[in-house]
Amino acid sequence: MQLDESIIRNVVAAVLSEVGPMPAGSNGPLQQNVPAGAGHNGVFTDVNEAVAAAKAAHQQLRSRSMEERKQVIDIIRRISIDQCEELGLMEMRETGIGRPEHKIEKLRTLGER
Repeated sequence: MQLDESIIRNVVAAVLSEVGPMPAGSNGPLQQNVPAGAGHNGVFTDVNEAVAAAKAAHQQLRSRSMEERKQVIDIIRRISIDQCEELGLMEMRETGIGRPEHKIEKLRTLGER
């Protein structure tokens, strides 16, 4: 699913505001390494940049406690429920596969699990 940069930044901001600052010794927020609006199909100019950013984000998440990781998952679940219609319709427009109501229900169910 293609997400515009503002949605991604809002999710990251929501997670960071609720989880708190990065632990000592971490590399800081990942977004400082992301070129704003770099790619027309996302925030990265190529797949290698996206993979590198995903690896860095994974390392940052691994440095968090289990409780902090649970908070991140809970925030993502809440966003999945709160924005299921918007995100489901975006997914439908991008893929052209399936039914919008199924995509919306999938996101709602994902958030409730």
